[in-house]
Amino acid sequence: MTRPHAEAHQRVLLHCRQVRDHWRNGSKRAFLLLTATEQWALSAYFARSEKLTDTQLIAHREDVSFLDPPLPQRAGRALTKLWAVSERLEKYRAQVMPMPRPRMKKNAEKRVVISSEVRPVLDPAKFAQILMNYKRRDQ
Repeated sequence: MTRPHAEAHQRVLLHCRQVRDHWRNGSKRAFLLLTATEQWALSAYFARSEKLTDTQLIAHREDVSFLDPPLPQRAGRALTKLWAVSERLEKYRAQVMPMPRPRMKKNAEKRVVISSEVRPVLDPAKFAQILMNYKRRDQ
């Protein structure tokens, strides 16, 4: 019989792998449907971008839980939302419907939705390029 503590560790390891695999699979963009706060919680708790061993993941989980006690609950809620959104997204993509050609009226209201994806690790070269492009645009 396994100990409850060991079972909890195994469950967290499984969730870590699932979150990491889901995030790395570019075709599943459900992360974009989460808020930035939810994305940060998943990233912080499940270390989605880091390559850690099982022992390191357990240690990471204990460290972040100690430093930010509400984080496990926030990450759990974000994970539940991620799976629900992902399931809805897959069902939506599975629907095969003819796409009617939209009719645009001259004064039709247009709705634009912008989503962001949180990157857990900042790429200094990309960030510098963004700042340089911004500076050039304003000159």
